[in-house]
Amino acid sequence: MTNYANPRYDEKNGPATYQALTGPLAKQFLGYIHGEAIGTVGVSAGEGQLGKDRRQHIDVWGANLARSQTDAWSKFYKTDVSSEHVNKSIPCLSCESIALAHLFHELGMDVVGYEIDATNVHIPMRIAFQRGAARQYGRAWINYASGNFGDACNYFTQEPIVPRGAKSWFHSKYAITDGVSIAWYRRLYYLNYLSGASAIFWEQSLTNQWIKPGPGNHPVQLSPFGRATEDFQAFVDRLPDRGEPYTPIAFLLSYGHGYDSVNYTCKMMNVFLQDENDIELRELFNVAWYPTAVLEGLPQAPDVQSMPSGIYGNIFDVLVDRPGKASAITSYPVVWAAGNVVLDDAWMPVIEDYLKKGGTFVINIEAAKKNRNLLKLIGVDLKNKTKISQKWTLDGKNFYPCISYSVELVDITAKSQTIAFSEDQTPIIIKTNVGNGAIILTLVPHMVCMDERAHPALPYLMNLLTDKLLPFEIYSADGKPLSVQIMYLVNKTRDGWLVGLFNNQGIDKTQNGIARVDRTKSVELDIQTSLPVKSAREYTQPRELKIEKSGGNASVKIKVEPGDVQVVYFTTI
Repeated sequence: MTNYANPRYDEKNGPATYQALTGPLAKQFLGYIHGEAIGTVGVSAGEGQLGKDRRQHIDVWGANLARSQTDAWSKFYKTDVSSEHVNKSIPCLSCESIALAHLFHELGMDVVGYEIDATNVHIPMRIAFQRGAARQYGRAWINYASGNFGDACNYFTQEPIVPRGAKSWFHSKYAITDGVSIAWYRRLYYLNYLSGASAIFWEQSLTNQWIKPGPGNHPVQLSPFGRATEDFQAFVDRLPDRGEPYTPIAFLLSYGHGYDSVNYTCKMMNVFLQDENDIELRELFNVAWYPTAVLEGLPQAPDVQSMPSGIYGNIFDVLVDRPGKASAITSYPVVWAAGNVVLDDAWMPVIEDYLKKGGTFVINIEAAKKNRNLLKLIGVDLKNKTKISQKWTLDGKNFYPCISYSVELVDITAKSQTIAFSEDQTPIIIKTNVGNGAIILTLVPHMVCMDERAHPALPYLMNLLTDKLLPFEIYSADGKPLSVQIMYLVNKTRDGWLVGLFNNQGIDKTQNGIARVDRTKSVELDIQTSLPVKSAREYTQPRELKIEKSGGNASVKIKVEPGDVQVVYFTTI
């Protein structure tokens, strides 16, 4: 871990250390953890705007980083370090982690991490960027696990730094009531592991896993966090196979998107002001992971903002538009191009092949009109005019009022189908079949209204695309679809499927207070599937679950307590 490292090598042991790490120890040496940093101490990628646009900026920024890190290692080891040694860097950013995830792999880094604590919003979205980047580049991602809540770090000691209340031997080095809930810490393990992380690195090392309870002198024992770790490791030993996360939708962004609403300067990549492309991404992600935008406005608590439930489940990955990595889209039934994505002619053969094989490709007019060949493939001609509307409809009969929005006017061919209209029958979403697949074109610029919030047709389109997309449907016990009750994910295993269920409700924990548990927030669920299910077993306790079959469908009922996680493993015939 390089956060505080200041190595002191001489002319003899420096070169010898480097030769060992790149020679006989190369397969054992995984790399350098850069916690909350892009590299070792003092490494810089440059200041200010480094190119005329974000793509040029990120290219120069990345080259500067690789060169600066190589120079730093050469000074540390007192020998010339190969530029390829950058593949051993493991940056684990908190701010800007999603803005740079793909770039780090593009520079050659084998493993990239992200940090999350209880004040950093939206773990599922951050995982989607890390996982998508790792899959697109054939590499790995990890979680740099921080048990922090604000300035409350979870190191266990009998002498609190802040002289407040009882000695803090029970919870943290600040005070007995400070920090995250143990339930949050436990779920973080399960969420990262089942989402595909290759490792979890403790920011606090082993320090928060053990305590010497007090007051007085007593034997060392596992801390509450240590017991959560022990619980998780026992679960991993029991589980036959965690499988591969099933993520049927990929968001395709510009490799220079730079998007991250969590940053130090309120600018993308600390340089660029938020623009209409950032707003498009924000609103798209708010829909994809609803109710995250609602939760952000609630009082801060570990179990609220950082773990939004998400009505569609954790079914998304994020890719970028590097032409050399374009084939990655073929792994996803649905690809949604967004923001300032650049789909030039180098992309056309890949997109056409993807469509012919049955893929669904979604794109907004602002991105599509940059390439005439793409417009031709869709089957539209631009009129170079827009108009303002205040209503929209699906059938031309039932009209829904909304905030005023602009529509790009186009001529469409007979092969295109209009999915949604404005009040005067002007198309706002059209679908064009190509081969066995289809392109869906949205004609509201960036798919936002004039208040810079999502057009109401955007969640309608997401509902349309996700309908029957997963092999499981999860309902509340009363038969209603999920709204905000549960965070869930689905993995494909070697002999079936796995469904992870996370109840992020019912635990109210302030930064300096006792966790209050609302037992009424337990959730009873009905998991339904048409798969030929042979058995269903829950693995956190563990126990066998009863399968009810009717009309070709299988149903399993399960209860998830507040702050708990349940993992159901389905074997199929």
